[in-house]
Amino acid sequence: MKPQKQLKKSELRTDTTYLLCPDDSCKKFFDSSNKFFCEYECPNENKLVKIIVCRVCRDMIELPGKHTPFYRVDSKNHRCKDERTPSVIRQYKKYEIIYQIPG
Repeated sequence: MKPQKQLKKSELRTDTTYLLCPDDSCKKFFDSSNKFFCEYECPNENKLVKIIVCRVCRDMIELPGKHTPFYRVDSKNHRCKDERTPSVIRQYKKYEIIYQIPG
């Protein structure tokens, strides 16, 4: 697989869940028959990291591989540094696969 350009934190979108894949040889994400991409069928779920962005402070929030869109993202997962109320919605319609943590 061709090396992917590393995303910058500033390039992350609030309407996307980024799947930080631990195995760049896995092709499950690109299987068009998989309704939820690889989110529910990841063979490395214990190493998978789901990254979303807070709509208020734009900080990255890292969630475990088992985190589904139906689990709440709250102060246990994220707290804005300036004490503003976080606005976080874990999207399940838009995904992007990445292989490096955004820098």
